[in-house]
Amino acid sequence: MEQKRPRGRPRKQAEELPCEVFKVLPPRKGKSALTFFLMEMKLKNQESNRQVNYDDFIKEATEKWAHLSSYNKKIYIEKANKDEQRYRRQTKEYNEFGVYYGDDGKLVYPPRSLKRKSSNSNSRENVKRKAEIKSNKE
Repeated sequence: MEQKRPRGRPRKQAEELPCEVFKVLPPRKGKSALTFFLMEMKLKNQESNRQVNYDDFIKEATEKWAHLSSYNKKIYIEKANKDEQRYRRQTKEYNEFGVYYGDDGKLVYPPRSLKRKSSNSNSRENVKRKAEIKSNKE
């Protein structure tokens, strides 16, 4: 009796690429003062176990932000300024050296699970790379 062929597309095996193929992702942009406020509001909602629809939450939080005094907004504005300085520092390091230091003071490396994707899998470079990988495995 014939074996049944699996349905759907066959799974592609992730090819192992040399480490230098990976690229460090650029630093994340700085958050705004409103974003810091929304993050804090979200934590307060989670602590109180209050279930709120996302749209209602955003509407309520932006209304609170609009009515917040400038003295209270200053806290979030300072956080946003500090985050903007971090972004500028990391961007400068990224542009000069290709890597940058994270908030914890350690170098940021590319994620290990990231595989390089090309627009044309049969390009000359990819064919050469695949041949090199196969020869290295043997």
